[in-house]
Amino acid sequence: MTNIWNLLYATPTIGGLISGKLCLKHQSNFQSKHGFVDGLCGEAEGLKFWSHWMGQKLEENNKLHKQKYRRFHKILGKVKKNKQIFITGYLGHSLCINELKKIFPKLLFVHLKRDLLSNAYSLFKFSNELWPSTKPKEISNYRNISKHRASVIQLLLIHKKILNQTNKENTITIDYHDLCKNPKKIINDIIKFSKEINIEIYPKNANNISKNFQESKINANLNEDTQKIQKYIEAEINKKEFLEVKKLFSK
Repeated sequence: MTNIWNLLYATPTIGGLISGKLCLKHQSNFQSKHGFVDGLCGEAEGLKFWSHWMGQKLEENNKLHKQKYRRFHKILGKVKKNKQIFITGYLGHSLCINELKKIFPKLLFVHLKRDLLSNAYSLFKFSNELWPSTKPKEISNYRNISKHRASVIQLLLIHKKILNQTNKENTITIDYHDLCKNPKKIINDIIKFSKEINIEIYPKNANNISKNFQESKINANLNEDTQKIQKYIEAEINKKEFLEVKKLFSK
């Protein structure tokens, strides 16, 4: 999804057609600021788009717009002809995976995992809000806790939510470290996996992809905040409720 398509969220047919023509030769610069990519053809997460058509914002919501997203599925079929692939990276989708599976008969999830400390610290610094970004409903069970612990709890809950709604048949899990080290290999792995489940994906401008990306990884001894976050990671991930998440990061 592009920024212009997200901007024209209320008219997805027009937005999709304009995006398709205007951004046909767009080449990503692989850079973003808090998830925002510059330019009309920059890759968009699609907050406005998915909030409108599914009712799923960044906070988990059980009252989704069933009539709207069924209508959107029909519209998408008109915009994406000849079974073209539609790719989106909306964080809120981690909260409604089961609903997405009902809408789209052929669906592939790419579950990206990053070392918990670097990820939690990034979430910690993102804003002054205790629960920024994606908010699983279970966060309401945690009251009067520190921001350090909240960043860890929130991250573990999101991974748990994903693991509980996906399976090996429709999900490929990739590691942030591996992606930075060899992005071309990861893309080929995704393409290979997609073919195994009868989804045809073709790389766009594959020759322009960098050989590698600089990995942003935090050391636990960086500062007082990282030390506190690391202690909470070690304490929380060993709890029974996060056993599956622990297994994910033990691989």
